[in-house]
Amino acid sequence: MNLQEANRQLQLAVHDAQVAFDCVELGEIDRAHTHALMARTAADAAETALRYALAEERGEDPPPVGVPLSVEQESLAEDSPGYERHRRGNGVQGNGLQDNAGEIRT
Repeated sequence: MNLQEANRQLQLAVHDAQVAFDCVELGEIDRAHTHALMARTAADAAETALRYALAEERGEDPPPVGVPLSVEQESLAEDSPGYERHRRGNGVQGNGLQDNAGEIRT
């Protein structure tokens, strides 16, 4: 069930991203922004469905509803794609936040 929902949400995300792209090309920035937000929301929903499917597949308890995993938690899971990047380091010092002048704050 979760994989079917993930597929559906990913299809919606692709569609909305394409509409946003087309709107930018047509100069309809407000509409492009709306569809970009919709694409991001659909992608987030797909990620949530995939997270539940992975927990189910691994025989783990599903993550609590409304409590997203942090990027740090996901990147530390040894079997996740981000683990190797995390182990090597991402080249960003501190928390990587940039101020308005574009400088990295630590």
